[in-house]
Amino acid sequence: MAVAAVAQQAESVAYADQLWADGGACELHVWPGGTHAWKVLIADSPMARQAASARSGWLGRLLARPASA
Repeated sequence: MAVAAVAQQAESVAYADQLWADGGACELHVWPGGTHAWKVLIADSPMARQAASARSGWLGRLLARPASA
């Protein structure tokens, strides 16, 4: 299970790196101990609430930026 988590984390980092390299907007947050679908399985946990807040904050900042031509 730990190996799968490390592989998934490496894929996520590579994906974010490529988005940044292509000029895309993203933020990468690593939630230690979070497994696949943890935000749904333990949605009322402090970590899930923190992740939801980070996601909402990023989306708000993204939508508040002026549109590019």
